[in-house]
Amino acid sequence: MRTDKNNFYYFFIFGLVILASFFIWEKFCLAEPILKITKVQFESEESAYDDFIEITNTTDDSINLKEYRLVKRSESAVKDTTIKSWSKDGDTIINSEDKYIWASNKGREDFLKEIHPNITNSQTISETNGIALRFGKENEGEIIDSINWSDDSEEEEEEEEIKNYSEIRINEIYPSPDTKNGEEEFVEIINLSETEIDFSDWKILDSKGAKGKISKKEKQENFAVFYGSFSLNSDSKGDEVFLYDEKDHLITSQKYQSGKSRQAFAYDGSSWRWTSSPTPGEKNRFDKILSGKIMLPKKIYKNTYAYFDVKTDKDAQKFTWDFGDGHKSYKKETKHKYKKTGKFKASLKIRGNGEDKIYEFEVKVEKYDAPKIRIKRIMPNPKGLDKNEWIEIENKSKKKVNLEGWSIATGKDKLINHPIRKDFRIKKGKTKKLTKEICAFTLGNEKTKIELRDPSGKVVQKIKYDRKKNKIADDEIYEKNDDGWQWIETQNNTEAIQNPPLPLGEDVRRTGEGAGAEEELIIPDSEIQASLGKYTTSPDWQKKQKDRQKMALSSHDIILSEKLIPQNSRVLGAQNLHLHENFYTFTPPIHNKHWMIIFWENSSSSINFFLNYLLLKIAI
Repeated sequence: MRTDKNNFYYFFIFGLVILASFFIWEKFCLAEPILKITKVQFESEESAYDDFIEITNTTDDSINLKEYRLVKRSESAVKDTTIKSWSKDGDTIINSEDKYIWASNKGREDFLKEIHPNITNSQTISETNGIALRFGKENEGEIIDSINWSDDSEEEEEEEEIKNYSEIRINEIYPSPDTKNGEEEFVEIINLSETEIDFSDWKILDSKGAKGKISKKEKQENFAVFYGSFSLNSDSKGDEVFLYDEKDHLITSQKYQSGKSRQAFAYDGSSWRWTSSPTPGEKNRFDKILSGKIMLPKKIYKNTYAYFDVKTDKDAQKFTWDFGDGHKSYKKETKHKYKKTGKFKASLKIRGNGEDKIYEFEVKVEKYDAPKIRIKRIMPNPKGLDKNEWIEIENKSKKKVNLEGWSIATGKDKLINHPIRKDFRIKKGKTKKLTKEICAFTLGNEKTKIELRDPSGKVVQKIKYDRKKNKIADDEIYEKNDDGWQWIETQNNTEAIQNPPLPLGEDVRRTGEGAGAEEELIIPDSEIQASLGKYTTSPDWQKKQKDRQKMALSSHDIILSEKLIPQNSRVLGAQNLHLHENFYTFTPPIHNKHWMIIFWENSSSSINFFLNYLLLKIAI
C-alpha cells in the first residue's frame, strides 16, 4: 500500500516538472529571436523607393512564415500598418541561415534585379518608420524582432550596453587576389583606441548581405586581418564591406569602385587609394601617382582636326582620351574632329607603373571665321637643297593672325594636305615666308597644284603652275602682281654684269685686260654722289644696279683716263669707279691683313721665342 502511495507522489511531481518546463522553454526561446531583421534600406541615392527588408533564419532548422507578418509604425502611430503578411499565403519556408527579402515594387528595375527580392508589393517604408516582425495578428501578435520600434504597452526591457567602437575602422581591402598562387581576399581592421578588443567573433559582409567565409584571423599590434572568401569582387562596378561585432551591431563600412587585379584599396590618412602593394597587418604603402602635362590647342573649331598631346615620364604607359562627344582615343598623341559647336567635358586617364591619374578638362568648340589670307609668292626651285623652298603668305586682314591649324595642300594631280603645326604669326598688312620647318609641303620643279586651306578644311586659295616646256631656273619666283601670276628672275647669276659690253667711244674707255682684270671708269662727282647708299643685295636693287650701269656706260659726260690711276690715289673733281664682281667701289679693293691678325701673329712669335729662351736657360 505504501508503495502505491509513493508511486503516486512520484508521478505527480514528475508531471509538475514537465508542465513547468513548457513555460521555462517558451521564455528561453523568446530570449533570442529565431528570425532576425538583418538589413533595412529606406531609400538610395538614385531613388526614394529603393526600399527593402531582409529577414534571416538564425536557427539550425527551417521556419515556415505562415503566421508571421512584417509591420511598420510612424513615430506618432499606435497601430500597425502591415507591410507583408504570410497568413493567407501557402507555405513559405526559410531554410537554416538563409535570407528572405521583401522589397517595394516602386523601386528601380536595376535595383530590384541587383537584390533579387523574394516578394514585392506596393508598400514603402521611410526613415521615421519603426519596423517589426510579428507572429500573429496586427497590434497583438508577439514581436519576434524589431528596428526603431516603440510600444508603450510592452514592458520596457533593460537597455543593452553598447560599446564605443568609434575608433575602429576598416583600413585596407584586398578584393581581387591572385588565387592561382594561393592568395585570399582580406579585410584589414585598425584599432586606434587604447582598449584591447577581441575580434574573434566579428563578421564581414558584402553589400548583398553575404556572410564571408573567414579562413583565419591574424592580429598584429593594432591591426586585425580577416582572410577568406567574402565575394568582394563579384560586381564589376565595385562593392561595399560591412563590419559587424559579436552582437551583430554594424560598426563601420567602406565602399570601393572596381579596381585592378592584385591591387588593394587602402586608406592613406586622408583619402582612399588603390595600391599595387598590399600590406596586411602593416602600415599602408602607396604607388607613385602618375602625372602628365596636357597639351591642348588654344582654339578648337567645328569640323577641324584638333591635336591633343600629353608630356609624361616613362612610367606612364597607357592613355585613354575621352573627348566628351562619345569618341575616345588610346594614343598618347592624337587628333580629333568635333562635328558640333559647344562645350564638352573631356578627360584623360593615364595608366602604367603607378597609381592611375585622371585629368578632367573642358573643350570649347567654335565656328571658324577665316581672315583674309593669301599666298603672294612661291620659290619652288631654290638653288641648292629643296628644303629651302618657301611660300610667302600675306595677311590682308586688319589684325594680327596665327596660321597654326591652317594647311598647305600640294601635288601634281592628287593633293596631299600639310598642316601648319606650330605658331605662324603674321602682322596685319604684312607678309611672311612659310618654310618646311613648320609645314612639310613639296613644290615640283615643273608642275604643281597648291591649295591654301583654313582650319575647317575650306579652300581659301588655289594656285597652279606648269613649266614643262621651260624649266624653272634656280631661285626663280612665282609672284602675284597686278597683271596676275608671273615668273620673276632674281638675277643671282652675276655673269651678265661681271663683264658687260661697253659702247666705247671718244668719252668712254675700258682699262685692264684679262678675265681677272678690273675695270675703271671716270665719271662726274655729281653722278657718284647721287648713287651713294643705294647698294643692296635684294632683287629690286640688283635690277636698279643694272639700269644704272647701262646709264653710266651710255653717258657722254664720262671721260677716259689716259693712264691707270695708282691704288688709293684721288683725282680732284672726279672719283675712281671700279666694277668688282657685282658691286662698285671707288678705289680698287685693298687685300691687306687685318691689324688683329698681324698683332696675333707677332704676339705668337714673341711668346714662342720667350718660352724657348726659358727652356734653354733651364737646360743650361
